[in-house]
Amino acid sequence: MSTISSLSNNTYMMYKIAAKGLNASSSATATVPNQTPSEASLVSLLSANTRTDKTSTATTQLNSLWSGYLSANASASQNVATGVANQAETLNNLLSTYSTSSKTFYTKFNTTMSNLSQATAQLKSTNFAVTGATDTATAANAKTAVGNVENFVAKYNDSIDFFSANAKVSGRVSSLASSFSDTTYRAGSLQNIGIAVDNTTGKMTVDETKLTAAMKETPDTVSYMLGSNGLAGKADTKTALAESQSSKLFPSISSMLGTSISSAQSLYSSRTLNAMSNYTNIGTLLDMYF
Repeated sequence: MSTISSLSNNTYMMYKIAAKGLNASSSATATVPNQTPSEASLVSLLSANTRTDKTSTATTQLNSLWSGYLSANASASQNVATGVANQAETLNNLLSTYSTSSKTFYTKFNTTMSNLSQATAQLKSTNFAVTGATDTATAANAKTAVGNVENFVAKYNDSIDFFSANAKVSGRVSSLASSFSDTTYRAGSLQNIGIAVDNTTGKMTVDETKLTAAMKETPDTVSYMLGSNGLAGKADTKTALAESQSSKLFPSISSMLGTSISSAQSLYSSRTLNAMSNYTNIGTLLDMYF
């Protein structure tokens, strides 16, 4: 049978336990008087498992995971971005080179055709009947006529050089190169009046002495061979043919690469590049979770 003393001791112990429980509930971090080391550890453990601390711990873990992702994939993402950027730069360089080449071609084409047209018009208006009232007048007339012929020959030879140098640009240019180089159809007759034709290139050279003699002796023949019915007329026809095809001589980039160029331009637009970078990052993050 319990004694009064033992009952008293038991009641005192229950009071102390109850008091410690209330203190722990009101302040998880408060220090309970006379708390033993084991009791302090228990209170600390219970405090660490409240909802707020659980959320904080989860956030810390997520931040740690994200930091690890960024660190682990920074190099890979950079490599992807660099590779895509390099491809975009290559495409831009291709387009820039094409644009520059096209502009250079057409600038030279327009200049060459314009010069030839002017020289042809001048040749057609030349008076090959150079014999004047005096030797001085004859010499002056011959000098003018020879100068016009030489100017025409120089501009025509420039045209041959231009089309021959660009023959591989397109089939049309190649065809024009053949046409302008074909001056052999009256090579023998031209030779007789002082204009020699190279059988390989079609380019011409002028023998001033021989041409001057021909103009003095047979001006009508020279006029027929070089005027509207002869060399100048042929040049007019060829120039008109070339100019009628001018917009189609240098192939467009779409005709060269087809729909590939449009696809490439869309693929490497700034909007698409950003999307590709984002998809890469998201994909890598998903790989980490799964």
